[in-house]
Amino acid sequence: MIQARLTTSFSVVRLLILYQFNLISIIMAQKKFWMVYLEGQNPPKYKHGTYESALKEAKRLTQIHDLEAYILETVQTVKLDLFKIEDTIKPAPGEDSDLPF
Repeated sequence: MIQARLTTSFSVVRLLILYQFNLISIIMAQKKFWMVYLEGQNPPKYKHGTYESALKEAKRLTQIHDLEAYILETVQTVKLDLFKIEDTIKPAPGEDSDLPF
């Protein structure tokens, strides 16, 4: 239990450091979805909007293929920020600028 808490705390601290240096963004407001993974098969592609839809698909696939199906639920989305775009400050009216107009 303590080991799990330390590992989780370390992971959170590492993510916060990456976030602080604008290397990643954590997207919290994205809508939750579920995917179904069939044991030993290709990765899932379809995003189910409800758990019930994913469960129905998992049952269908298990019945057809006689393999275990796993319902995967999103917990959080993390993306890598490759570019940081910042707005520039416009010169106040009357200030010199490099623009010819």
